Amino acid sequence: MKNQTKFLQAPKLWGMMVLLSSGVAHAQVELSGPREEGAPFFNLDLASFRGEKSNETRLEVYLKIMHDELQFVKVAADSYRAVYEVAAMILDQDDFQVNGKIWRDTVSVKGFEATNSRRLFDATRAGFNLAPGKYRINVGVMDMDTRRTSFRKTSLVLRNFSGDKLSVSDVLIADAVGKDSSGNLIPYPQVTAPRQERSQLFVYFEVYDAGADKEYKISCVLKSLKGEKIFQKDAVVAHTAQIMPVIVELPNAGLAHGVYKIHVNVKGREQQATTEREITLHWVGIPSNIVDLDQAIEQMRYYAKKDVVKKIQSAPPERRREAFLKFWKSIDPTPGTEANEVMEEYYRRVNYANVNFQGFRDGWKTDMGMVYIVFGAPNEIERNPFNRYASFYQGRTVKASEVWTYYELNRQFLFFDETGYGDYRMVYPLSIEEYLR
Repeated sequence: MKNQTKFLQAPKLWGMMVLLSSGVAHAQVELSGPREEGAPFFNLDLASFRGEKSNETRLEVYLKIMHDELQFVKVAADSYRAVYEVAAMILDQDDFQVNGKIWRDTVSVKGFEATNSRRLFDATRAGFNLAPGKYRINVGVMDMDTRRTSFRKTSLVLRNFSGDKLSVSDVLIADAVGKDSSGNLIPYPQVTAPRQERSQLFVYFEVYDAGADKEYKISCVLKSLKGEKIFQKDAVVAHTAQIMPVIVELPNAGLAHGVYKIHVNVKGREQQATTEREITLHWVGIPSNIVDLDQAIEQMRYYAKKDVVKKIQSAPPERRREAFLKFWKSIDPTPGTEANEVMEEYYRRVNYANVNFQGFRDGWKTDMGMVYIVFGAPNEIERNPFNRYASFYQGRTVKASEVWTYYELNRQFLFFDETGYGDYRMVYPLSIEEYLR
């Protein structure tokens, strides 16, 4: 498993970002998430298709785990092995378990470098036949060597694909498509894992119809979350069977890191069916918690100089990712590895700030968010839900306050909430400009 940065220090004061100690003193303000430290992170995707029986829908659960997330053990000269266990639990609306499965996968590689790769991965899947309806899916992955476990929870609605009515399955994003021994198309799900420069990207879905139409007009549209059309593919597909798989290739190299919406429309003579979904596309080298590259560039303001941020923002869209990665590579503390601990820690803090300090503004833009991103978790927090400090600040109505103490800096930061809505503003010191570039 890779080391994780525990403390980011402002470069103007300290000269560079460094990795520090265990950070146990910070535990009191860190959220206890579903993933314990050192547990394997995994990418998860779900898609539903028509089941074998008319009253069933097939739920497919796909996982990808990068080699870097697993603990490999040497088993022979230059040979290594990792074993992990997956548990998938399907719950109905009343939280009763209606299905589930536990299975293990073994990953064997040659060479130590392969054990630390963030490009190589292991993929696994499980399928469940369920009645159409609403479900909650809990998935856990345990590394069998470290016994550490991470969890993901999500919910979805399984649609009914039975009957003569024209319908379309869920959309599945694949990075490859093959064929089985019978010549049937087999998609290899992308599962939001990081994409390579030369990788391909496909939209896969199935059309279901027992009607008499001989062909269908199909339209696949990819849009940004702002509604801007990025790509469109129209085609005519012959009606060859009750289940018709369809593949559409996306312009992988031209798609920026971020979140998109895919809309599929299938039209016959008298019927039509639609389906859509959001997808997140990650480029290799960019932390998985970054979903909007333009926003991530704006969020660099606490570490990069203003002119550097503006230069990256002004780069053409097709070169912006390259400029972004070039900057972070220039301050990578371990340039010989695929991991950039400084960048990952910085955006972990940005994500934490957005989750915990969001109010009238995005969490990373708040005073608390700024302090947290620059200095990390304080060693001690004193929370005062009443106006304890009001007498020291005449003329100000203080609803609540917090004092953050950093022993390493020998500094305290005082925040006031003067509205009662959790909008804390920093009142001491007046600025942290001295700590910024």
